[in-house]
Amino acid sequence: MYPVINSRQLGTYLKSLRKSNGISQADLGVRMGVSGARISAIEQNPGTVSMDQLLRIFHTLGGRLFVEEHVSSNTSPGSVTSTGEW
Repeated sequence: MYPVINSRQLGTYLKSLRKSNGISQADLGVRMGVSGARISAIEQNPGTVSMDQLLRIFHTLGGRLFVEEHVSSNTSPGSVTSTGEW
C-alpha cells in the first residue's frame, strides 16, 4: 500500500500502476472509453476526475482504493478542527 496525501501523489501512483501493467495511456483510454489525452490529464491532475472515474481506472488497472482513518495525537477520531476542517 502507498499512502496518498494529495492529488499529485495520486497522479504519480496512477501513472506508475499503469506503467507496471505495461499499458499505454492510449490503451487505457480505449479500455475506459476516453482519449489517451484524457488519461494524461487525469495523471497530471487527478483532482479533476470524478470518484467514479477514479474507481474505474483502479479497477481497470487491477488496483484497489482503501480509505484509512489517520488519527493524530492531538485530535480525537472524527473531530473537526477549529478552522472547520476535518
